[in-house]
Amino acid sequence: MNEEYNYRDAFIHHRNAQNKFDYFFLGVILAALSLSIQSYDSSSELNFTFLILSSWLLYLCSFLAGFFRQERLNISYMIEAEQMPQQKKKNMFESANKGEIILENSYKEEWSKEEIKKSLENVNDVLNISETYFKKYNKHSLYAYQIQKWSFFYASLFYILFKVSNSINISNLVLTIIIISAIIINIVSLSLYKNFLKR
Repeated sequence: MNEEYNYRDAFIHHRNAQNKFDYFFLGVILAALSLSIQSYDSSSELNFTFLILSSWLLYLCSFLAGFFRQERLNISYMIEAEQMPQQKKKNMFESANKGEIILENSYKEEWSKEEIKKSLENVNDVLNISETYFKKYNKHSLYAYQIQKWSFFYASLFYILFKVSNSINISNLVLTIIIISAIIINIVSLSLYKNFLKR
């Protein structure tokens, strides 16, 4: 009983911490977008304006992906909550089907084997459908998080490059090399990280 409580308590704390981080991340993205727009001086002659425009677009994409992720997660949590009573029903009908317990209706009449099997099939159908939707929405949230995370990363990179390129003289060639190098380093790092997780 103590182990079950500790596991549930840890699960609740983990989910609460994850929710706080998600909302904090959304706030950081929105703040970064606002700051980059406010710091832009349209009256000055600036170089590489495509960088700041790309940065704004990626920040917006990151925020929308994060917002979509929260919506998918909320639906997943709702489905998960609805599965709990259905799982209890399933356990009850399985026990009754094995003869471990006796079920009675409102007239104190014992349930027949056919009624128990039919109810068990209905509960399994409900759980299978809800599990399908749960996996679907959970997958959506995982994809959305990848979009949110990497859009924010490249938006910040483009914003920094825009600021640097307008502070010191950087040629188009050097800027292109920096951007391509950052993308290559990112791809290599992701590949190494995935291989490390597979060990």
